Amino acid sequence: MGFYAALAGYLFEIGSSSLFEYGLMKAVHGGPQDKLFEDLDGPWREQAGRQAPGDEPRKSAPQPQNPPDKGHGTSESQKPPTAPDPDDLKPITRPTYPDRRQPSPKHRTPSATDGKRHSIEEEAHILSLKSKHYAWHCQACLGEYDVVKATPPHTYVYLPEHRKCLLEAHHVHHLQNEGGLGASNLLILCKYHHQLLGDLLTRDIVMSALARASLASRRFPTDADGAIRKQETGLLATLQLETLLGETKLFFTKKHAASWK
Repeated sequence: MGFYAALAGYLFEIGSSSLFEYGLMKAVHGGPQDKLFEDLDGPWREQAGRQAPGDEPRKSAPQPQNPPDKGHGTSESQKPPTAPDPDDLKPITRPTYPDRRQPSPKHRTPSATDGKRHSIEEEAHILSLKSKHYAWHCQACLGEYDVVKATPPHTYVYLPEHRKCLLEAHHVHHLQNEGGLGASNLLILCKYHHQLLGDLLTRDIVMSALARASLASRRFPTDADGAIRKQETGLLATLQLETLLGETKLFFTKKHAASWK
């Protein structure tokens, strides 16, 4: 291209289109010339001095205007908020693990409990708790607030697709302390409550709170504006903890609470 740019500088006037040097290269290296200069025919003939008297420049056919590629937006399948539809959570007695030869992710240092994590059965429990039991909500946020107050419509936390990265599964009885696997030892917490409560909770505290828990309902929106809601009745467990919040409340679906008991 450097050679053809220099050649174009000799052949054409200063300020001519840079497409002329490209046209020279294509003329030498192949390609039908009528097609090659279709879009440049008028300017080419004028500046190259090749336009004959009365020779009308050919007009290029109008090109279809394709809509620009979209890089943002939420798909229709991701837009509607969801409501809980809890399923049964069977105890895990014989966990099945995938290929253990797979290395840990590069961004994470291997831990002593890696051998107990990510069994197929517990991953199924975690997905069920997050999606079917709590519709991608935090149990502590649901314990303190009604759903539309915790995740107001038309905000960045309203749609489930946006909340997924904020939720974590917490083993109350830590795995490094021989804690069990599955829903009977798990809470679904947002990153904030996971950091706040993670080291303060024990199984005894949760079990004691569940023993005193009262019935409570939460109304989960199922439309874009939060006007249509589905009610889910569960248990409200009050935990006595020394935190910035004082006592902490957790909302449990009945089937999740049953797995703990």
